Parts: sequence; structure tokens; C-alpha cells
Amino acid sequence: MIRGYKSRGLAEPHKSQQILNERVEELAKKKGISMAQLALAWSLANDFITAPIVGTTNLDSLKELIGTFIFRDGC
Repeated sequence: MIRGYKSRGLAEPHKSQQILNERVEELAKKKGISMAQLALAWSLANDFITAPIVGTTNLDSLKELIGTFIFRDGC
């Protein structure tokens, strides 16, 4: 389930978005990483994405995303 959409004033996600979100969550758990790390790793693995842009609101989130490079290099 996609969390936080109501608190941000967003419309309820479409069913296909919920299904995609659940699949990403499942894959991330299987690999032992966060959903954000999986999304960034996917972006870095695709040549058609030349410059993934990430944004964080705190240092912990930045450290989490930096961990993506450790995960990616270890695969």
C-alpha cells in the first residue's frame, strides 16, 4: 500500500500503482535493501537514464542512498 498520499493532499493511487509499489517493496525486501535503494539501483543500471536525481530531507536518507552504490557493486 502506498503510504502518506492523504497527508500530502494527493488523490488515492490507482490500483496499478499500488500493484507496482507492492512488487517493488517485495523485491527490495528479498534483496535486503530499501525501496529507494532499489529504485536508484534500477536507474543506475539503465543506460537510458543518464543522471538520476535524488533528493533527501535528512542525513539518514542520504546515507541510505549512498548504500545503493555498495549494494550495486556487491552484485
